[in-house]
Amino acid sequence: VPLHAHQLHAPVEAAARHARSQQHLATIGKMLRDTALDALVVFTDDENYLFSEAMRPSCLLYFGGTVPYLPRKVAETAPPATKAAAWAYGTEPLEMPGQEALGEHIMWHFSQKAQITIAHSRYLLEGQSIGHPFGFTNTRLLEGKQVPLIPVIFNASYPPNVPTPKRFYEIGQAIAEAVSTFEGNLRVGVLAVGGFSHPVIDEQMDRKVLDGIARKDTATLQSLPRNRFQAANG
Repeated sequence: VPLHAHQLHAPVEAAARHARSQQHLATIGKMLRDTALDALVVFTDDENYLFSEAMRPSCLLYFGGTVPYLPRKVAETAPPATKAAAWAYGTEPLEMPGQEALGEHIMWHFSQKAQITIAHSRYLLEGQSIGHPFGFTNTRLLEGKQVPLIPVIFNASYPPNVPTPKRFYEIGQAIAEAVSTFEGNLRVGVLAVGGFSHPVIDEQMDRKVLDGIARKDTATLQSLPRNRFQAANG
């Protein structure tokens, strides 16, 4: 039964949706922890952690031996919801394990595909952090379980060099090809960390994306209207 706008914002409905979201996150986390992964490729966006106007690639593959993480600082003036959620990103600095061999193999694969170019990094400078999505992966989903990570980080929100939906799709395909040609019996997982439309919900577009994924509709996913993915919606 469709809900009216005032019902969607009612405290009881908000609490029910929050509970469902937490249960789904718990399910995803358990799947990741219970699967004996040798590597986890994590796709996410950069929110001015590594990238800046000094150097902002459209896509970066990181394949260091360790993945350094520094927790986000929460201001005293932050909203209560922000403070309450901070634990899920981790509260202590981390040196998470990386997967150098597979990551380098993926990068070599890209170097042979002239139509797709991405940047790479083997290490971070002192004081740099891989970004809060990886803290969430480690703390909220993996619950500290040591799984070698291969971060794939996009510039999804800061024009002008935001990749098109078609290019996002092509990068994903190229990584899948690279993983399939790696010599070694590795079990590799894939995780996308981020959200759909926010802070203003574009439910029509969100459902179009989910439907395209469910139906493996390549044409739809590659032709999503770029103008609907601006700022945080990237």
